[in-house]
Amino acid sequence: MTTFFILAQIFSVIMVVFIVLSMQVKDKTNFYLLQIIGNIFYALSFMCLNAWTGFALMLLATIRMSAFLLCDKLGHTKNLWVLLVFELLFILTAGLTFSTWLDILPAVGTCIFTYGAWQNNRKIILITAIILSVTQIIYNSFFSGYVNIAFESATILSSSIAFIKIISENSKHAKKVPVPKKEEIYTPYEVWLSNNH
Repeated sequence: MTTFFILAQIFSVIMVVFIVLSMQVKDKTNFYLLQIIGNIFYALSFMCLNAWTGFALMLLATIRMSAFLLCDKLGHTKNLWVLLVFELLFILTAGLTFSTWLDILPAVGTCIFTYGAWQNNRKIILITAIILSVTQIIYNSFFSGYVNIAFESATILSSSIAFIKIISENSKHAKKVPVPKKEEIYTPYEVWLSNNH
């Protein structure tokens, strides 16, 4: 094992902590900050593995999350142009660093997650994070990014747990609609008759 391979695994372990935590926080600011720190370590891990498309995409992902954080802090709405610019930058970056068909996977996953992170809907963010993780698992398996694979698996688990928590919280707070009694159920014709006589 080379020093760079060991460093890649160490950076990945550090990254795991930040990204998994980001999926559990409800506050958007903390989500963005944890994502930014995690993406920096993920980029360093890819750099050590000579996975240059992954490295470039994670640097761009760091800039993306920084821009989204800045928009939120300044009270600006993230408009469609912000989304399109980042999507195009991810596609361009993948194209410039393209060396094998595998390089398409992190680009597609990152574009999907960019859409999710652009949203204000936490459920969409979590679902797109799962999709990103699946693409990253496949990509990392070809570069011996073992800790990254474990991390992406942990991200899928963390995102799934957060998603289930949201659903259970929503179902607890949902208003219970009373079920009408048998005698209170009318056909449309009966309703029309009662309104017209």
